Amino acid sequence: MRMKLFSKQNDIVKEYIKKNKLLIKNDRVVIGLSGGPDSICLFSVLLELRKELNLTLVAVHINHGIREEAGEDEKFVKILCEENQVLFKVFHEDVKKYQRKEKLSEEEAGRILRKKNFQKICEEEGCNKIALGHHKNDNAETLLFNLARGTGLKGMGGMKPMEGKYIRPLLCLEKKEILDYLDKKNLFYCEDRTNHTDDYTRNKIRNHIMNYMEEEINVKAVAHIAGTMEKIQKTNDFLEELTNQYMEKVEKNDRGLFVTEDFFNHLPEVMKEHVLYESLVQVCGEKKDITSFHVYQLEELFAKKVGRKIDLPYGVEAQREYKGILVGKPQKVKAAEEPVPNISMRTFSREDAGTEFPGSHYTKWFDYDIIKNKIEIRHRKQGDKIALYKDKSSKKLKDYFINEKIPREERDKLWLICDGEEVMWILGNRQSKAYQINENTKKVLEITVK
Repeated sequence: MRMKLFSKQNDIVKEYIKKNKLLIKNDRVVIGLSGGPDSICLFSVLLELRKELNLTLVAVHINHGIREEAGEDEKFVKILCEENQVLFKVFHEDVKKYQRKEKLSEEEAGRILRKKNFQKICEEEGCNKIALGHHKNDNAETLLFNLARGTGLKGMGGMKPMEGKYIRPLLCLEKKEILDYLDKKNLFYCEDRTNHTDDYTRNKIRNHIMNYMEEEINVKAVAHIAGTMEKIQKTNDFLEELTNQYMEKVEKNDRGLFVTEDFFNHLPEVMKEHVLYESLVQVCGEKKDITSFHVYQLEELFAKKVGRKIDLPYGVEAQREYKGILVGKPQKVKAAEEPVPNISMRTFSREDAGTEFPGSHYTKWFDYDIIKNKIEIRHRKQGDKIALYKDKSSKKLKDYFINEKIPREERDKLWLICDGEEVMWILGNRQSKAYQINENTKKVLEITVK
């Protein structure tokens, strides 16, 4: 089964690799080798390039243990690698067990386990590329799958020739071209009978929708879809580059990203969802579970009242603030862990006070005789009130904060001098009118924050 192959398809793939810079000299490449037609075609192309580019190849086979023929597939690819002097690595994974444990679909569970093992060998063998056998039909199926679930331009662009370490050299070929290539070169491969069932979502798309489109609508349906997807990818790449430029203008702070309403309103309409999506991605650190619905929720938040929040994936929340939307992970402030301000207090008679009131923001005088409770230094709590007017009527502290446009997170950090639920003084800020000294005051309490 030693392979020395020359064909039209081989030349197409080599040109595609060159055009997209998928491989360069001295690359060390992990090959996902299932034994199916796609991976065998990929294996043969890389063998052809091995000498030309001085490639180091490591084949990785994942035995999922799902099909009865899994053991035969493993033996087949092992012999193939031995005959072509390619290092062979095999992993045995219980996909069904992992699927149940993580509550995933069987397809998703298999994908995660394959990726984990590819990465493992990549690190152990010092490889810098991971080659996969995806082709045009796979990409067309991906488009339909993403459209059915709901997607943006990125999802409509499907798989790229290169994403990080992952390369897809066969993305320039249709499935029928791969089969024709293998047939002409008399190359054997393993047939996965589950591909002909409707057990998986992609199989349903492949066996029913794609087959119908090619047989009943247009024989070149896959080629046309693939061509459109390339155009969408280029458009999306341009918009992503533009998005990165706009993201430089998004405010960053220790709580997350702050998208101001003024900045958002002046964005071109087509860029608004891109900026919101990228803001979410940057804060979440992941893309997988972020959907167009979450972007819609963010945009809707601009029309909500100040203080409204929405929960988003990965423990992230967005909150409407006075000038825009804060996207970040909740930060719980524990007052007990913060240093309590150092204050000093003294009392003296009104006669000794004189007529000059303290002008410092950090020293205040209070009418000592009207204090009803033990004085507390604390953060706000529900029910707190403060008197702001000459008639000494109280209003909720929360309403004062809202009127003063003090952000919610800042409110929790402010220190208060309190008489029960009555706020005497917001340190460094307002003093209650109810506790100010007057002509009836007999004893003065002076509080100084050091």
